[in-house]
Parts: sequence; structure tokens; C-alpha cells
Amino acid sequence: MGRAVRASGPHPPSFPALRPHFALAGPFRMEEAPTKNVGAFGRKRIGFATPEHPAGRISAPRRGMAPRKSGDAVHVGRSGRVAMVIGVRDKLFGSSGQAGFTLVELLIVILIVGILSAVALPLYLGYTSDARLAEAKALAGSAMTSLSGCVQVKGSGGNCVVSEVQQRVGLDTAGKTYDGRWLVSTAQLSVSGTPPALLGTITVSGVAGKNTDGLSLAMFAETSGVTLRCDTTSVTPPASTSSGNAC
Repeated sequence: MGRAVRASGPHPPSFPALRPHFALAGPFRMEEAPTKNVGAFGRKRIGFATPEHPAGRISAPRRGMAPRKSGDAVHVGRSGRVAMVIGVRDKLFGSSGQAGFTLVELLIVILIVGILSAVALPLYLGYTSDARLAEAKALAGSAMTSLSGCVQVKGSGGNCVVSEVQQRVGLDTAGKTYDGRWLVSTAQLSVSGTPPALLGTITVSGVAGKNTDGLSLAMFAETSGVTLRCDTTSVTPPASTSSGNAC
């Protein structure tokens, strides 16, 4: 089980590297006693005796043997030496398990969180605005499809407005979506020219007090095609293809 070590009084055991520490630690006793074997290895109990706790933690004596006393010869194996070093370290420097953050470490963590917030927050707000504008685009596209069918039924020169297709788009009589977050409107959508071309403007505006407040979109149907313009700062849709932002 290792070698026998006797220690009494202030004299350290024969571990030269640890002598300065044990000289500071004061008198001690170390003990390990075998218990029930588990496989090829045995479990051990280890005890220390210090000036503050002279009795230490002493293992129960084996059957037929007298209890061990301070200063008795004990067998110290590798695990015992490791435990002894840990015990002396904790006595001299305190238990490392109770260590906390230093001020520098705390400041570094705060700095990292601040940098991440400064970068991530604008990106997050941009993503949420894009997601809501995608909803506005879907509404404008649905209105355009329904109005296109309306003017085709009326033929060349026919005119249609949103109120004629509001049920198809999912709007109430005021032109709002049923969740009250968007307002869809158009002055007029018509078919004219040869070949026939769809002309008009469809607007989608966010509603004040909702999470769409400050967002708007305009879809311009022209002879050259359809143009989308968006605004992320106002519920007033862009007035022309040169205002607002491309989206």
C-alpha cells in the first residue's frame, strides 16, 4: 500500500519539495485505512490532524487492532500524497472552490456584452423590420392579383379599387387587415393602352400603436413593369418610384 511515514510535532515528512509548506502548516498527521475492496482496487479514507483540529479524521480501527493515535506510523500511497498536497494548499491559500470573479474579469465580461449588444441590436431590429415589410409585400401582391382580375373582367378602360376586392384580400370595410396592423388602399387600378397595361398604385401602411408603426410600402404598376418602394421611418407610403427605398 505504499511506504510508512511517521510524523509528529512540527517536523515535516520526507517530501523535500513540500517541507517549506508543511513547516508553515504546523503539526499534522495523515492516515488512510483500507475499506471493502472494489475490484482490484480498494477505497481509502484519508485524515489530517492540524493544530486547529488535533483529532483529525481518524479511520475506524480494523478488527483486532487498537485504535491509532497521533504519531503512529501510517502508510501513504500516491492518492494520499495528492490529498496531503491539496490539504496543505487549502490551508495556506484557501479553498479554490470559493474563489470569485476579479474586478478585471468582470469588466472584461461587461465589455464583451456591450460590444455584442452594439453589433447585434441594430441587426436584430433590421431583421424584424424586413420580416414585417415582407408581410406588407405579400398584402400588396395579393391586392394586385385581385385587382388585376377585377379590371380584366371589366375590360379595357375598366377601373377597380380595393373596396371591390377587400374580401379576397382579407380586409375589412375600412381597408384594414383583420388583425388591425395594416391599411391597404389604392386610388384606382385600370387597364389602358394597346397592348393593355395595368396602371395604378397600391399602398400598404402600418397602423399607429401596432408593431407595424413606422413602416409603409407602395407598389407602382406602370407600362414598364411593377416597382416597389419602402419606408421604414413613416406610415406615409412613398409617393413615387424615386422616393423611399428599394425593397
